[in-house]
Amino acid sequence: MTDQDLQGIWFERLCQRTGVPFWVGVLLYGVLPVTLLLPASYFAAGLWGGFVSGGGLGLVPLLVVVTIYTLYASRFVRRRLEGVASYANTLIPAGQGMELRELYGIRGIAVTYVALVTIVQYFYLEYEIPGSYSLLQGMMISAAFFYWNVFIITFIFAFAYSLYKIYQAGKLPLVLRPFTEDRTLGLRPFGRLSLQLTALYILMVAIIIVPQTGLGYPAVPLVAFGAILMLGGIVLFMVPLLSLHGRLVEAKRMENGRLAPQYTELVHQLNQDGVKNSDVRLFHQLMGIDKVQRDIQQIHTWPFDVGIITRLAAIVFSVVAILLANYLRLILKF
Repeated sequence: MTDQDLQGIWFERLCQRTGVPFWVGVLLYGVLPVTLLLPASYFAAGLWGGFVSGGGLGLVPLLVVVTIYTLYASRFVRRRLEGVASYANTLIPAGQGMELRELYGIRGIAVTYVALVTIVQYFYLEYEIPGSYSLLQGMMISAAFFYWNVFIITFIFAFAYSLYKIYQAGKLPLVLRPFTEDRTLGLRPFGRLSLQLTALYILMVAIIIVPQTGLGYPAVPLVAFGAILMLGGIVLFMVPLLSLHGRLVEAKRMENGRLAPQYTELVHQLNQDGVKNSDVRLFHQLMGIDKVQRDIQQIHTWPFDVGIITRLAAIVFSVVAILLANYLRLILKF
């Protein structure tokens, strides 16, 4: 199989190159190494007792679930972005389509990995490694997490890249749909993708953070970190849509602007002739323009329904409430 025959993100391409189904690759290249590396790293560090009696053993199910989730979520993001890109290309003149080449490479993932792991590793060594462990032991038992983070960062890169492409779409010369066909002028798929991405992001953060508060890890930094990431989800949902918001606002202004001269002229004529002396056709024209103006006011200024942001905020605050509840439970010891 040549490189031209391979499709998808790096992990999908790895599965294709080795001739295994995706789900087998998830188990073979994802779950199995992670579950073996964690106990092996504790054993090599001389901390086997800490693995069995401490939090190491309790982390195994979490590592497995997050590995499976991030790999499947990454594939889902790739497919959804490709679908939206294909749709965007139907709104763009030939030769100016949306390209996704960076999504399939490893350069972006590598840069993201180095940047994020540096931050996460500091947080891990500072707050989650017991004080009785030496720095070397802390680094040794991090081996499994260095490998595990590859899958998390694959998802984060696909997520961030998709948000960037949504924002970039608003800068492209999109030929918007008529407002009589769609109140979002054909931009709803971009809003839907942003919502799906944000939901996947929030779920990933919840899967990682919530169980750890239950396992007794230092709650204050963990809850604070989780709450910040969760609340940031709302921002991440809105930011990539700003460029599309600008397009919708401008389109709405232009539609109103087209009718303004005609409407002004008819009103001026009505004032000149008087209501009683005006032609019936003048009233019909005014009523027609008024109807169109009311339809124009129905054009959305964001490519989603207003209720979506309310539901998203409710989900975020619900998860934050769970984090705080776990924190209080640990403090009050019940």
